[in-house]
Amino acid sequence: MPPAPGLDRRDALAELTRRYFTSRGPATFKDYLRWSTLTAADGRQGLDMVGSLLQREAVDGRTYWFAPSESGTMPPSPTVDLVQGYDECIMSYSESKDLLRRERTVDPTPKGAAVFTHAILLDGRLIGHWRPVARKGAVTIDTHFHRPLRVVERVALEAAADRYSRFVGSPVTLKS
Repeated sequence: MPPAPGLDRRDALAELTRRYFTSRGPATFKDYLRWSTLTAADGRQGLDMVGSLLQREAVDGRTYWFAPSESGTMPPSPTVDLVQGYDECIMSYSESKDLLRRERTVDPTPKGAAVFTHAILLDGRLIGHWRPVARKGAVTIDTHFHRPLRVVERVALEAAADRYSRFVGSPVTLKS
């Protein structure tokens, strides 16, 4: 890659803040501080510089910041993602991580289980967990769901398994 032009501290702080909220929003100020490891003063300065470029909404006493929406940019629903342990899409949040679990479930996470490790997300919501089991030339994905899947959700899960199969370069079998 060619060298990028340097930014002074103030411009770099503004750019970091803008990129976080446009790529990970809606997120809270506390989410941003944990992800960035900035001090509260630096985080506030960054948000002050770019806040006018973002939208915000208060829900249940929390203020969420996010990029202005563009029509037609939502992924198709339902979409299932098999998320690795400590994936960026979960680790980018601290205060608002509980929103991943907004869906009511009939089967809670087993006691002692790491709630956000190897998560199965349905349209961004935690619906279960998975574990890859590699065997000679193939992978079995053991799944545990918090509720039964509808037919269209099962199809979305199979599409996620196909993507994982292409990623690991081996056939994948789903096991519930």
